[in-house]
Amino acid sequence: RNRPGLDAETWNPLEPARLMAIAAGRAAADAGLPGVLGQADYVGAIPPLAWAYDDLIGRFSELAGAKPRQGEEVSAGGEGPIQLLNQVANRVAEGEIRIALLVGAEAVYSRMRAAKEGAALSDWTPGGARMPGFMATMKPFGNALEQRHGVSTPVDMYPVLENALRARAGRSIAAHQRFLAELMFRYSQVAERNPFSWFPEPRTAEEIARVDARNRWIGFPYPKLMNAIMEVDQGAAAIVMSESAADDLGI
Repeated sequence: RNRPGLDAETWNPLEPARLMAIAAGRAAADAGLPGVLGQADYVGAIPPLAWAYDDLIGRFSELAGAKPRQGEEVSAGGEGPIQLLNQVANRVAEGEIRIALLVGAEAVYSRMRAAKEGAALSDWTPGGARMPGFMATMKPFGNALEQRHGVSTPVDMYPVLENALRARAGRSIAAHQRFLAELMFRYSQVAERNPFSWFPEPRTAEEIARVDARNRWIGFPYPKLMNAIMEVDQGAAAIVMSESAADDLGI
């Protein structure tokens, strides 16, 4: 684990491609298909912000033991994962792909910590310090009209959408804050039980809703404890397959 608070001996910085491979291996094991990674004919990956790759698909495949005949990286952006899933699901349904691996990972915490402490990431794939490669494929955060009105980043847009949802639901500001805090409290309960959680400390709904020096406003109606954190190390993977592939594998 690469969470904050780990000392130098415990901290084990893993590059994004390796986190992807670990996540894919665990997804296969969870599905009861330990050999499925080597049978996948397609790999789709989300390019990481933390580390640039000349060949992300190739590096992941090497680490995971995959041998895909097709592979692609989607454009960077918040909609990338669901866009990739939709595209691949359609291609599976149309018979173009039998077994697909979808992977993504970040290691921003380890990258930032290594820079701060002067630690060499010597076992990471060479050349990854070129972070601008991630930005080169990103679409603009807002269109011309949105940018004209100051909506140019997610922290500008999400509050607008949230307040529109509040109005549509007919809730007062106070009632909606309670609604959001209770929603995030349930997430906090899950995080408390998860050994891989980045912030496992239990939080009550009252703590999440209360704005103070430790829980400042980020973008109304969201104080800090209602916000996702980019500076984390995390990996995820999904396996998508056709019915015929599932039948062949005895699922």
